[in-house]
Amino acid sequence: VAAVDPHRRLEGLIVPGLYNVRPQAPAAEVLRELLARSGELIESAGLVSGARAIGADPYDVLIIASLVEKEGIVPDMPRVARVIYNRLGVGQRLELDSTVNYPLERQTLLTSPEDRARVGPYNSYAVPGLPPTPISAPGREAIAAALEPEEGPWFYFVRCRTDGSSCFAVSHEEPLANVRQARANGAI
Repeated sequence: VAAVDPHRRLEGLIVPGLYNVRPQAPAAEVLRELLARSGELIESAGLVSGARAIGADPYDVLIIASLVEKEGIVPDMPRVARVIYNRLGVGQRLELDSTVNYPLERQTLLTSPEDRARVGPYNSYAVPGLPPTPISAPGREAIAAALEPEEGPWFYFVRCRTDGSSCFAVSHEEPLANVRQARANGAI
């Protein structure tokens, strides 16, 4: 984490929520308290113990959970996590638009060819493996999905319904049909 851009270092480490902050507290104290409380919340979600139980690095699981948080709705999260693990397992690039959009500070669903051609450590179309940091603050459901992904052969997914749910695929040809279905459904 020390090697990454300083304004990205805390991503995923401060859990969203309500915090009691003393009005006159110095910023450094507020940050320490936010990190301490967030650490407790992350621990209570089972991230550290769960990562150890599956033989994974907790920070890598946090990164995966952040990807799951950005890429899927709650019912799809265990399958999205499986796609990520399946791709990592065979050395396939993740090719997630959320990672491309992260340094661009955009919350859009899609990217352009120009966006995907930009060089950088968060471009999962160009760089294999995980991004250097989380790209969001994952919730309990995303952490649970990253720790216990659904079993399955999927390597691809696309949001294909207007409720945000995804269609999952095994072969490279299937996602093309899913994209056509997504367009027909008005999902993209």
